[in-house]
Amino acid sequence: MPRTVQSEILYDSSFFTPVQMQPRSVLSIGFANWAKWASRHLASFPQLIRRFGVSFVIVRIRIDYLAPFRFLDGDRVIASTGVQVDTTGRYLRVTSEVTDGDHAIARAESYARCVRLDSDRGFGAETGRIPDVLNDLFHSDEQGAPPPPRVLQESLETLEAKHPAVAGVTNPVVMHRGLCEVADQWSFVEIPAQLGAARETLVAQHGRRNPRIRSGLTDPVRGIEIELMRPFFLLDEATFAASVHHVDDSIAFSHRLVGRDGRLHGLALETFDAPDEPAEVAA
Repeated sequence: MPRTVQSEILYDSSFFTPVQMQPRSVLSIGFANWAKWASRHLASFPQLIRRFGVSFVIVRIRIDYLAPFRFLDGDRVIASTGVQVDTTGRYLRVTSEVTDGDHAIARAESYARCVRLDSDRGFGAETGRIPDVLNDLFHSDEQGAPPPPRVLQESLETLEAKHPAVAGVTNPVVMHRGLCEVADQWSFVEIPAQLGAARETLVAQHGRRNPRIRSGLTDPVRGIEIELMRPFFLLDEATFAASVHHVDDSIAFSHRLVGRDGRLHGLALETFDAPDEPAEVAA
């Protein structure tokens, strides 16, 4: 059976919005558990760099909310995380489940690509295979995960073709250090918050004329899917372009993460259940 680590987290109000646990909190909890798993079964994150000359960069994220859970519904959550190597030997699949102790609240799956660090070139990084000395530390049932699917571009094209956007907005972001990690490049745990900011801006600007999209502010997100192509670095200027789509009885928000030069850095999709009656929001 694949090995997992568990953590019990006594949470505070910053973990939540009024309607659900923050997506950032789900990712942050899973990331901390991944560090614990690595330290226990491979090496700590700093040791992976110092001893083995490798690090891992996130290329894909999926969050699924499985059951309603708000701040006052408990006082702690339990997270369980496991790690597997994919069939190419280039990616780790990190899966985390957050529960209230009895019921699953959210599940997160992230794919991280191995990068080999070259100290002779100022720790420049090149993608590569996971070193055999690390790969051999994974049990047999922790190997053979499928490679990361790259399907979001096609999914968004299909969404636009079947359900054209009814409104859109562009939200500029500067990658200050509060949005970065130790290498002065964007931190993946912060990306859902930036998606949410673009979505909320869209609802604020267009919600009065299109009441149906207000559920993007008043209702919980049910799913988030993110695919990353290239990083942003410290002080880079980014644009988070969000569009909203009517999908049968529900809504969805598509996102394109674009650099100042117009290059695509990432794609994302946020999905919602069918909305209830529209609530009044500022517009």
